[in-house]
Amino acid sequence: MDQMNSKFNDIVARLDLSLTQIDNNKREIEEVKEKQEGIEFDIGSIKEKLHAQEKENEKLRERMTDLSARGMRNTLVFQGFPEGAENKNCENLIQSFAKSHLQIEAEVIIERAHRSGSTSSPRPRPIIAAFNRYSTKNMILVNARRFLKEKPFEHNGKHPIYVDEMLPKEIREQRKKLIHIKKKLKEENTRRVVYFKYPARIFYKEGKDGKEREYKMK
Repeated sequence: MDQMNSKFNDIVARLDLSLTQIDNNKREIEEVKEKQEGIEFDIGSIKEKLHAQEKENEKLRERMTDLSARGMRNTLVFQGFPEGAENKNCENLIQSFAKSHLQIEAEVIIERAHRSGSTSSPRPRPIIAAFNRYSTKNMILVNARRFLKEKPFEHNGKHPIYVDEMLPKEIREQRKKLIHIKKKLKEENTRRVVYFKYPARIFYKEGKDGKEREYKMK
């Protein structure tokens, strides 16, 4: 009986120890859960802050792109003039070209004009021209779209001349992604005039009324 009582007491002692250990484990588990919940809350809070920061950064990027575009508002890029065609005077070349090939009789005042890019390029560097007024720049661009596309001009029989707006890289990339739509609209109707408007909106004119319409993305 003494031996049985001793064994029983030993079992009870071990059971008490096990229960105590279980209680300790439960407390530790609860503490871990609380810490985990706290960490998850912190992570969620950090994610929200990061998301808000990303939105703010995107707004800042858009603002910077817009400011950059405004700085280029009166500027055009002339592609195709062979090196040396300007005879060290890009302004005179652009003014002469506007009058002789774009049928612009009004005075064209250029604030600055110069070649841009590397001289090692196999193609002639573009000429960047900034005009004193937006109306002058726009008139040249409109006439270039009208006359050069119907009757391309090649300086001395070499590279064809193209005139386009000067835009920030971000907007050029946006437009590049929409080129296939622009081409499709033109292929559907060869008489249709299709063009971009700031920043990357597609417009077109067709029919007798020649009314301007914007292409809506589906």
